[in-house]
Amino acid sequence: MADSVAFLARHYPSLDMAKVQILMVIAESPGLSVCDIAQELGERPHHIQFHVAMLAVGKRGREKHGMGLVYSPRDMFDKRRVNLQLTEQGQRLMRHLKPLTGSKR
Repeated sequence: MADSVAFLARHYPSLDMAKVQILMVIAESPGLSVCDIAQELGERPHHIQFHVAMLAVGKRGREKHGMGLVYSPRDMFDKRRVNLQLTEQGQRLMRHLKPLTGSKR
């Protein structure tokens, strides 16, 4: 567990609990939208959208802060909807988070 904490502190210093919760929801249910995650966590969609943007490529003007952990391909049938997925880097990060969160997946 100490190795996981050291890894997170070294490689992801800006990873906070809100982002961890979002990553856990995406890992457990790939393909959810921002609204789905907001409903799951009891948050407002714009709050989740900000964190998802930072977990992905960053917000406009803050691109250098993007973490590359999430990507958001458009839905095949509804181009307005994005289906959030973890990148390979996001999946690796989740392997470090599992011992810290008690997640079974």
